[in-house]
Amino acid sequence: MPNIEKNKECSEKIKQLRKLFEEADTIFNSFSDVENHAMLLFHNENHSINHCIRWGLQAAIELDNAPDLGAPVV
Repeated sequence: MPNIEKNKECSEKIKQLRKLFEEADTIFNSFSDVENHAMLLFHNENHSINHCIRWGLQAAIELDNAPDLGAPVV
């Protein structure tokens, strides 16, 4: 089976998500180291806002740059 293609609407939505994650990352990076560490400790590190923004941004960048959405769900 072929990979799932990104149509124009899907690509635009991914670009919007990327932009929002970039904005969130910029805001998050404006916190002091003390505030950042306190937020990291607020939740488990795999579920902290720090983790979500970092990996959400990474996923959005990769999806935006990818030619398609990858392998189909079977």
